Amino acid sequence: MVSLTSKSNNPKLAIIIQLARELGLRVHEAVKIERAAAEKALRTGYLTVKGKGGLVRDVPVQPIAITILKSAMEQVKRGEKLFVPHHLKTHQVIQQVQDFVRNNRDKIVDPFSGRPEGVKVTMHSFRHAYAKEQYENFIAQGFEPDAAKRKVSKLIGHHRADVTDIYLAD
Repeated sequence: MVSLTSKSNNPKLAIIIQLARELGLRVHEAVKIERAAAEKALRTGYLTVKGKGGLVRDVPVQPIAITILKSAMEQVKRGEKLFVPHHLKTHQVIQQVQDFVRNNRDKIVDPFSGRPEGVKVTMHSFRHAYAKEQYENFIAQGFEPDAAKRKVSKLIGHHRADVTDIYLAD
């Protein structure tokens, strides 16, 4: 999906998609990142995001995301959002990202779906991939499955194992 963004006239699409995948962010969480939050994330190793229902969570920033955030910060001044230019509103950028993914989803099949035929990629597919990857990492670190699910649930901002099961389902 990221490689397809090179054909668009919006270079920030790739960055938003990569952050959604690397940090398990919802599209609105990625688009709304402010430079100050990115700076704090680089200092602390955690990106604070306001999720669904206004719930705030701290997401550990992976090395790839650090590089992405540094690059995005170079393009904006302090006090600005990383991905929302002055002439647009946040909801317009969110719509651009969703439209791009929807218009190009037939070109890619989600390899993490667990189904041989796959599932067409959506922005939420990136959260699913992140959740599965984090779960596998926690299991590899020796966590019991229930503990690993609780940790993933916290990372993706649900705090409920039954919702996490949906993300981990094949």
